Amino acid sequence: MATKKLTQQTWVEAKASYQHAVEAVQIAQEVYLEASVALDVAVVAARDAGTTWNAIGEALECSRQAAWERYHNL
Repeated sequence: MATKKLTQQTWVEAKASYQHAVEAVQIAQEVYLEASVALDVAVVAARDAGTTWNAIGEALECSRQAAWERYHNL
């Protein structure tokens, strides 16, 4: 089995790969937070429109109780 010789180039590549991975995590976190806020707003709007917790739970693919527990304080 051949081992890869560690050169300055391989370290630069590894660091770049690491940095891209970290940036991808940061971007995903930003998207997650934006989506979370959008979901909160949508649930509040649905409740204001008279949508039942059962219907909201179905839309979220969870139980009525789980939807209520997560969103009833909004």
